[in-house]
Amino acid sequence: ARCRGCRGERFLLAFLKRRYSAAYAFRALCERLGGYCAVATSEPEWCKERLEASKSVVLNRARVFLCTIASTSRLLREWEEVTGEDLSVHTVIVDECGCTPESSTALLLRLRPANLVLVGDHKQLPPVSVVAPQFLE
Repeated sequence: ARCRGCRGERFLLAFLKRRYSAAYAFRALCERLGGYCAVATSEPEWCKERLEASKSVVLNRARVFLCTIASTSRLLREWEEVTGEDLSVHTVIVDECGCTPESSTALLLRLRPANLVLVGDHKQLPPVSVVAPQFLE
């Protein structure tokens, strides 16, 4: 009890925070989440408004979007919901395009890019599909 607030206690706490930084960070996160959960249960509409406002700020300020081809449709849908206009991009880069079926590039063309860059090499694996080829026709 005599040491509370003394230099030795501060030194010990600093040492423990460095040694167990992940545990302290996790504890701090849990405390913040506990506060968030209290607000979320008492004012769910406020939380929804904050989420939409945050999403709008992020989407309007972003200059680069990274996503998979499969998640492009979700990106387009969220962009149109937030901004109310079509997403227009300058350049689309597809990495590992040798693994990408040609049918997937149609979704990318919906973005109407000025440039479509396909990156890959001749030693890549061919496209893989869980749907049999006869059902794709």
